[in-house]
Amino acid sequence: MSVGRPLPDADAHAALADAPDRPSRRFVRSEAATSPQPIAGLSIILPCLDEEESVGHAIARAREVARRVAEQYEIIVVDDGSQDATTVIAAAEPGVRVIRHPLHRGYGAALRSGLGAARMPYVFVADDDLQFNLDQIDRFLPALSSADVVVGRRAHHSGSWAQRLRWWRWTRMARGMFALSVHDPGCGLKLMRREAVGDLELSSSGAAVSPELLVRCHRAGVRVAEVPVSQGPRRAGARRHPRLTGARGTRRELRALREALRAPAAERP
Repeated sequence: MSVGRPLPDADAHAALADAPDRPSRRFVRSEAATSPQPIAGLSIILPCLDEEESVGHAIARAREVARRVAEQYEIIVVDDGSQDATTVIAAAEPGVRVIRHPLHRGYGAALRSGLGAARMPYVFVADDDLQFNLDQIDRFLPALSSADVVVGRRAHHSGSWAQRLRWWRWTRMARGMFALSVHDPGCGLKLMRREAVGDLELSSSGAAVSPELLVRCHRAGVRVAEVPVSQGPRRAGARRHPRLTGARGTRRELRALREALRAPAAERP
């Protein structure tokens, strides 16, 4: 499927139909962009699952950042099957577009839905749990002079010992399996030119969507850069949208992606 369109399957259509009615004004024009050279337009995508404690704060921070760096912007919250009030809280925020998956489908599916809905020239993807300070977009913007996709690189993972171990194992496997030069393929902060990734055929529904994005960028000649970022602890709640699975799940997911990338185009899902 193309990320330049919403997901074509029945669940995705139901998800879009299930989203609350939004204001007719799709894009929000920044009133006071303080950057010397603000970018023309920015879509900020916030994938989330059961984040009622943090989604309001994440939207507020996204709005502050977008007003500062972009002439116009949109904020897209992708609720991947939350069982709490995440959608209700997000939908009450003015100017926010909400895409709701009726069932939990995975981080990759949420990212694909967000990319398919984005309409601005640049797309900034960030985790909803506020572990990343969104002001770090200032590190990404200069890299756009020589890159189409800019990804973050964490020097350290802020999670528990077990989470850091899973992150290290997953990163090592992803880099080795796909010969990735990017050091942190699973980092949740990404800034992209929408036109550069709009025709990539992403298929992963889980964490493998991140290395898949990098592999497909390489094959399509899309320029990729990485910048250092810092990660802090969660501000509220507990992670319920697991990016990394256990060892067996990790191997299974990455191997499935490897086989999908090897398959002839006519055989790909």
